[in-house]
Amino acid sequence: MAAEDDAVRLRLPPWESLLPLAEDALRRLSRQSELTPALEDMLVGAVLEACEELLRAGRSVNIEQPFELVLAFGEDAADVAIAYDGNIPLNPHLTEPYEVPSVSSDPDDINLDTLWLHLVKHRMDRVFFEVKGPLHRLRLIKYRREEGEEKRLWFLGMSPALRPGLNVEYSGPEDNPSAVLIQDFTSGKVFRFGPTEALFVGLMDGQRTLFDIYMHHVEKVGPVSPHRLGVLYETLEASGMLATAEEMAGQARQRPWVQKLLNPIFSIPRADEVVGAVHGWVKPLVSPLGVLLLVALGLSGAIPLWQNSQEPSRHGVPRRTAGLLRLPGRRAMGGRPLPGHRVVLGASFYTFLHFILLRAGDELQPLHPHGRLLHAHGPHRHRQPA
Repeated sequence: MAAEDDAVRLRLPPWESLLPLAEDALRRLSRQSELTPALEDMLVGAVLEACEELLRAGRSVNIEQPFELVLAFGEDAADVAIAYDGNIPLNPHLTEPYEVPSVSSDPDDINLDTLWLHLVKHRMDRVFFEVKGPLHRLRLIKYRREEGEEKRLWFLGMSPALRPGLNVEYSGPEDNPSAVLIQDFTSGKVFRFGPTEALFVGLMDGQRTLFDIYMHHVEKVGPVSPHRLGVLYETLEASGMLATAEEMAGQARQRPWVQKLLNPIFSIPRADEVVGAVHGWVKPLVSPLGVLLLVALGLSGAIPLWQNSQEPSRHGVPRRTAGLLRLPGRRAMGGRPLPGHRVVLGASFYTFLHFILLRAGDELQPLHPHGRLLHAHGPHRHRQPA
């Protein structure tokens, strides 16, 4: 869809007599962008219906403010937004921003107060109510189709792909999965779909259209309602799980083995039995007694630190620094060797402190009474100034 920076903006006063200006602009832009005549008529009819209802709703609350049409015609769709004063009750549900769902075709289920919205939704593919500060917007989208396919379901022309970074796990055979789990670690959203949606998701590669995926399902499994594809597409899109055009372009440049490396898909055979066995081994460690033993074992690594810090330092190095600089498992600057289990537990801690104190020692530079600079690895000659 076209960016709003390239859109045509038309600001109109709240007069019905000027609505033909909006119709003329819509038709000229539709022909300029090579929209089919049938799609052009649907778009113009829906926009004029919405503008008439906007003017009526404004008069009902004594608000007559100018409104603005934002017309953006892109390669994929015609996107028209009607920006109006937020105090005008155009949204019949008076709710937060949302997408208008498909309504029932049964006349008995249609409320007369929302009949206009039913007519708009019937002509357009997608209808949104949005909020932009003090202004509200009614956004209408009509996707392009080839001539003769204007009445085809809009989502069948989409070519979606899942966003990189999602955790996707399939259950059952690879060629005929029984379920799919999609998890977004960033947002925490998780979806689990059945076999039909699992087949759909597995074919969403950014190259196939949903119509191609639907026909593949019909040939391989059998007929299914195409609206299930639409519900799946809208669910994934609303959750931010579909890749943008830039992300799909990046995926296309990657080689297949790189994609598999970055997004590995694997399953553990007989996963329930594996989890049960691991739980049996780990359970004693997370019991109160196991936690107590682990804590006691970890604290025993601090015993050598206390023992070595009690020995007076030699060669002019302070007592605490001398104790900390002794490396585990070896005699350093007069210290005793550490027991084996304490070496393992305290190695990382001592090594970290060792390097930190070495850098601090370089800055302090303690001198031997005979003019030699002391380091952790032994004395080195230091030439005094004459």
